[in-house]
Amino acid sequence: MANGNNQQNAENNAEKKAKWFLLGECCFILLPFLIITIALGSHNSWNEIIKVPEWSIVASVLFGQLIIKILHTGVKTAPLKNLNFYAISGFMALIILFGLAPSLTLLVIILIVDKSTIPYWIYYAQIFLLLISGLSSVIINALEVYMNEEENH
Repeated sequence: MANGNNQQNAENNAEKKAKWFLLGECCFILLPFLIITIALGSHNSWNEIIKVPEWSIVASVLFGQLIIKILHTGVKTAPLKNLNFYAISGFMALIILFGLAPSLTLLVIILIVDKSTIPYWIYYAQIFLLLISGLSSVIINALEVYMNEEENH
């Protein structure tokens, strides 16, 4: 009975740590957006917020951090969890192919093409990639915290 309570307490403790960690991660993910919004909003250019290239920059950084986080967590825990290194590298390739490369491509388009000729879907695509990178980052960070806590118990 005591062993069951200890395991339950350890699980609750791991869940609490994960929630606090994720709260911190989300705050730092949202911080650049808050700054951009305040800066552009103070100049009465609310309709221009979607057109800034910083969204693609932040998405690229988040995708890059995600790749490093997956690599680090995978190398550290794969031998313990029987994870397939090919699956980890395949997942990283997907992130590069469908996340990092498109974010950088959109960034280049927004920076070098005349703003009046850029279709609006380009701006929406960078926001979409940003949301995907942020959500993926939160999910991977939660998995990492959970795996670290499980490894310690």
